[in-house]
Amino acid sequence: LLKPRRTPVQVMIYNPFDAPLYIKKMRAVNFWRGKEFGVVDENVGMTIPPKSTVLSPTVTMVSPSGLGFSTNMALPFMNAYAGLLIGAAVEVPFDIQATIVAAIGGPDGYEGNVVYTQSD
Repeated sequence: LLKPRRTPVQVMIYNPFDAPLYIKKMRAVNFWRGKEFGVVDENVGMTIPPKSTVLSPTVTMVSPSGLGFSTNMALPFMNAYAGLLIGAAVEVPFDIQATIVAAIGGPDGYEGNVVYTQSD
């Protein structure tokens, strides 16, 4: 039985509020060229200052395994972003559907869910 692929990733997160935003948990489904590429579903535990953009800690994106994913998704992806093969940091335009559990005002602030959709 093949195990899913686990890829370490980081994401840029913007806080549009006038107060600190504490990110508790993030679930993001990532699509590349219209097909599901992988899912990030992790507790994060980071604070973003007001009106700021920060790079997340490293989280894990879980992608399917198997021949179909390798030939139809992974190979074209690596061809498009060959720098990844040598360990270079590369910005990849994913479409994202995310739900983030966050607290406005810091870790003890007002908690709510932020639903976010991004098209590359």
